[in-house]
Amino acid sequence: MSFGSGPLAGWSCALVSLALMHQTPAVAAPSASALGPEVTVGEPRDGYVGRLDVSPKHAPAGTPVTLSAEGLPPGREFQLLWNTATGAWKVTDTEYKGREFTPVAYEIAKVKSDQAGRLSATFTAPEDYGFMHDIVLQQGTRVLTQGGFNLDMTVEISPQSGPPGTPITVDVKGIGYRSLYNSWDVIYDNNFTGWMSAVTTKGSRVRRNSQFPRPAGQARISSKCCMAS
Repeated sequence: MSFGSGPLAGWSCALVSLALMHQTPAVAAPSASALGPEVTVGEPRDGYVGRLDVSPKHAPAGTPVTLSAEGLPPGREFQLLWNTATGAWKVTDTEYKGREFTPVAYEIAKVKSDQAGRLSATFTAPEDYGFMHDIVLQQGTRVLTQGGFNLDMTVEISPQSGPPGTPITVDVKGIGYRSLYNSWDVIYDNNFTGWMSAVTTKGSRVRRNSQFPRPAGQARISSKCCMAS
């Protein structure tokens, strides 16, 4: 099950029920840092140039993504960048001061425009923080244009059934880092069982439980997002 750019993604505190049914396995995907070297994002100068289209607009990690640009200077080399962040807990020996996320970008590819000012490239959506990411096209320190890609959050539950006491694993990928998307509660049959976040694991988290309440019949596992500082 995935959460994309539709109504679920826009709810400030969505409650999503996940019945114990078959979930499509996630395709193996590279980490964001495996896309290419870390790159400093430039600044736009004298307005934006050209247009960058992203297809599909949203998908889970492991999905092939095609980037197409037009209206660029012909015969020039450009960089395509994936914008994301690196997370850390802000703590001292005695105090918790929240979380911090530092912007970072990785090079998807270097591409050259043709004589008509067009270019295209394909990459695999990485395993990373979920929800919206900017994809930037730049030349040197100048940003020419950019597009957006929404990395869908996915949830896998294993096993799908079992007797009372069976350990259940909830594997979540694409947890966001922005407020309202960075913390999730795990609820079993309307009972709180745990809390999930992925500040330092780039959006991925696995929750394992072996003692769920009332394990009779078909129970439901839900995830609920909440804002945390």
